[in-house]
Amino acid sequence: MIKGIQSDDVLYGNGYTKGAFDMVNRYMAGDWRQYYFDIQNESINTAAIELSWISNNTNLSVFVMDPSGKIIQTNMPSGVFGHFLGWASLDWLGSSIFSQGGGFFPVKNKDDTSTVLYVPINQTGTYTLLTHSTLFGGSSTTEPVTLVAKFTNISPNMTDSLESSVEVKPTLKELQEIFEIPTLETQDQIKSDSNLQFNIGIAVGIVIGIAIGLVFILISRQKAPK
Repeated sequence: MIKGIQSDDVLYGNGYTKGAFDMVNRYMAGDWRQYYFDIQNESINTAAIELSWISNNTNLSVFVMDPSGKIIQTNMPSGVFGHFLGWASLDWLGSSIFSQGGGFFPVKNKDDTSTVLYVPINQTGTYTLLTHSTLFGGSSTTEPVTLVAKFTNISPNMTDSLESSVEVKPTLKELQEIFEIPTLETQDQIKSDSNLQFNIGIAVGIVIGIAIGLVFILISRQKAPK
């Protein structure tokens, strides 16, 4: 991360930009900043970069070049104008009849004071980020610029690996519901019911035994000789 700073040094500073641009001269006129990222991890294949500033009237064109010097991402793609007319970027108004310039108009891809790029990383080496101040708010000599970059890997293989590495263990309650294992409360209820049934069985057995004994006594008396 490069934190934006306010400075009176108008020569050069990575933490700010300035309004050194000419609306009627060359496209290249304007304040440029260069930032370098040395990528040595082969697993990295994506970069997310955010550039922010202060004034709503400031506009920055941002370009990212790979180690071979090829522009692989920009927040101002030229689109059909670049294909048919050779325009450098979408925010350029084209050359005028009296110069190579023609001015710029603001094009924002996130909001009025920031822009975001998602950059494909397909090889190791030094990647270059270029910022071009095409419009400047003019409320101060320089304007702070904050740069935040994050490099990561986006791959379906990593997603599968992550999913396979996560072990999902069912809870005891889930196991009890799946296999119908009685809980402690259920076990206590079963024990209580079993004790009640056992007590009832004993009582019934005693009553039946007494009834059989009485019947046996009555039969014995009837058979006894008079």
